[in-house]
Amino acid sequence: LQIISGQQLRNSQQHKNKGENIRDVVDPYVCVSIKGHPKDEDNNKVYKSEVVKDNGLNPVFNFHCEFKIYCPEHAFLKFEVYDKNMMNSELLGRFAVPFECIRSGYRVVPLLDHNLNPIK
Repeated sequence: LQIISGQQLRNSQQHKNKGENIRDVVDPYVCVSIKGHPKDEDNNKVYKSEVVKDNGLNPVFNFHCEFKIYCPEHAFLKFEVYDKNMMNSELLGRFAVPFECIRSGYRVVPLLDHNLNPIK
């Protein structure tokens, strides 16, 4: 699996400054993992991309993940995108797809917010 890039990633927190809404520029990174059967979760690591500094508009990650799946009918591929801050990381969005639904080729993963609603 190769994670190539993201598009229009932004944080959910807005800061007020003289009546204007200002959003911080995000420093995104992606975590990819397997959820499902304990053997699949235990035998596969969580992959984490490098942080892309100050680029939430069109960050390029270009990193490779490889998983060995023992029970594909119970496995989900989980994507989480975070904003790296000085003290911590803020979840920007997440998405999970059943492993058996994955096909070769380019794909777009629509991120969901904390309440699992589509991010607008």
